[in-house]
Amino acid sequence: APEEAGGCQLLAAQTGAIFELNQHGQETTGKRECLQETRRLKGDTFAYSVGRCEIWKCQRRSVLLESATSSDSKEVFSQLCEYDEPVAGPRGQERRSPVYVQLWEWNYVDIAKEC
Repeated sequence: APEEAGGCQLLAAQTGAIFELNQHGQETTGKRECLQETRRLKGDTFAYSVGRCEIWKCQRRSVLLESATSSDSKEVFSQLCEYDEPVAGPRGQERRSPVYVQLWEWNYVDIAKEC
């Protein structure tokens, strides 16, 4: 039987080099591979951690929020989430404070000083 968590169905849990850090030490390539697998399997959500990709089908936002109870280091990406939501985290109850930085017209030295 497929694994379920709070109403979300786990479609696949994959590990491997394609989900590891890329040659620049970044997660972007692994996350892209995870997204492609999510689309291929017709999932709506994926949980990524370096070396691992979990693909989920939650179907409704309320089900996804009810399932969001993990305290581990996975990053969750979902079609059911809106960009720049004011809350996130377990059950969607943690306040978020996005930071915006306008980088055009800045040189790398100035950006480094700000960060």
